[in-house]
Amino acid sequence: MSAYETPLRAPKTPDYRPNPDENMDLCPDPSLDSEPEESPPASQLEPRHNAELAKRSNNE
Repeated sequence: MSAYETPLRAPKTPDYRPNPDENMDLCPDPSLDSEPEESPPASQLEPRHNAELAKRSNNE
């Protein structure tokens, strides 16, 4: 049996993957730290979006 025919085996150490619970403290998500009230409501975002679409249509 050649080296290409050997079956794939699982790694010998079962803890080769880091614990996801430990990694949560190492790399915090900045989007989770911000409060949802800080973001402007959708009614304020829509006029800005429409203005950007108008600029794009004028450029074309």
